[in-house]
Amino acid sequence: MKILQVILLAMLTSLGTGYVAHAQTADEVIDQYFENIGGKDAWRKIKSMKMSGEGAQMGMTFPMTITAKHPNKSIVVVDIQGKQLIEAFDGEVAWTINPFAGGTEPTIKTEEETKEAAKETFEDDLLDYADKGHSIALDGTEEVDGVETLKLILTKKEGDEVIYFFDPDNFVPIMTRVFPQAGPMKGQAIDSYQSDYEEVEGLIIPMSMEQKIGGQTMMSMTFKEVELDAEVDDTIFNFPKK
Repeated sequence: MKILQVILLAMLTSLGTGYVAHAQTADEVIDQYFENIGGKDAWRKIKSMKMSGEGAQMGMTFPMTITAKHPNKSIVVVDIQGKQLIEAFDGEVAWTINPFAGGTEPTIKTEEETKEAAKETFEDDLLDYADKGHSIALDGTEEVDGVETLKLILTKKEGDEVIYFFDPDNFVPIMTRVFPQAGPMKGQAIDSYQSDYEEVEGLIIPMSMEQKIGGQTMMSMTFKEVELDAEVDDTIFNFPKK
């Protein structure tokens, strides 16, 4: 999804800003960020989320659903030309069904890929980051799409880094950057843009996302429906038994 920066900033400005000058610490940036998107307490209460919409890649559009549950279970289901691509993690096992790689049976991912999947938690990494064993630091400013952003680096307890580029007036990320340690994109910088923010049960959630590598869009997602704390059966995350 193409970043709609003007819409994002206009929407979040209407939510109110807390600081009239640039934040002086990383914690101030994070505190204002959560205030703008619904509050830390509200986000702590959410234990599951289901997002339904469309993805786009290589000129194709396709239905997709992402379901996630606390603490770190997730499943992504994509329907392309009558075939179903699935990526899942049940908290212990990472598995996939990828008909476009020549397989129609569920396959357990490698140990390296499973360790990578286990790092991705349901809760925002920035929420109570110190309790999770992470650390944060402001690293000056950097221009992103014409905006001089505040660059915040989150270092996870495992050593992985996530770089956030925050708008200095509205204290929301314009972009995040990660470096996967496993899989086909291992070691590459993946930039994720978020836009089209909407209110869902009092929380502000981006309904459009775009992922780029080297400035080129690899995939985009537009969500039409978001369900918070939906009833989610844990078995949907499990590796299918024959």
